[in-house]
Amino acid sequence: MSTISSKPQHPTYSDADFAQLVEDFSLPADQLEEIKSHLEDAVLIWRHYGGSGEKKATPSEERTALNHFAGLAEKLIESYKKLPLAANRSLGATFFSAQTAASIGAAAVNDPLHEVLRFPTENEDEIYLQFECDEIVQLLGALGTAATTVAEAKGPGQVGTLRDHALRMWIGNMARLWENTVQRAFTRDATDRNDPVSEAARFCVVAFNYVDPTMPNSRILNAMKQEIQGKSLSRKNAGKLNLRNVR
Repeated sequence: MSTISSKPQHPTYSDADFAQLVEDFSLPADQLEEIKSHLEDAVLIWRHYGGSGEKKATPSEERTALNHFAGLAEKLIESYKKLPLAANRSLGATFFSAQTAASIGAAAVNDPLHEVLRFPTENEDEIYLQFECDEIVQLLGALGTAATTVAEAKGPGQVGTLRDHALRMWIGNMARLWENTVQRAFTRDATDRNDPVSEAARFCVVAFNYVDPTMPNSRILNAMKQEIQGKSLSRKNAGKLNLRNVR
């Protein structure tokens, strides 16, 4: 289960940055704590949904990585099968010794085999599993097959979709902040050169510049347009009935 922390380790808006926003947009003094918290939470959500440089992989990227892993697993299995008999026996003996050392606590500190092999029982005792090399290879084959299955289930995906969605999420949060907390109209007025004119548009462009200074105004303003159109459509359809479905 994944969670989103409500308190970032490194706030996006420094005290000086936030003070500048307060001054430039005459933000209500009795709501400053709420506004600052809302801004930081919006950035966390933006990052979580793939807006930052460390964005989530697209389905296409995931599919490529999974197929690559499955291919490497297959090659490793083939390499194991081609080991000379003496090499195979030496490998098995060494692997067996390593497992034994891990099970009796004689292995190096933090030996991963200790946790992998440990099998707690219901009466709080511990037993330790041991594997033959052939069994590990069979497990690797099963893991490669699973990777192929997951890769085949991935959709095609679209480049940029995640980042656009993350920006829309951020803009949606700004709309709620602006209308519910600041209590002003969330309007989008801009010049033909994508310079923001309305107060809400200027705020979004300036505030997002602290989040990602590489984002062009046009993308931010377009996300605002989509947000406003979406809300307008929701209001237009509110309370309407499809009389054909009414009996």
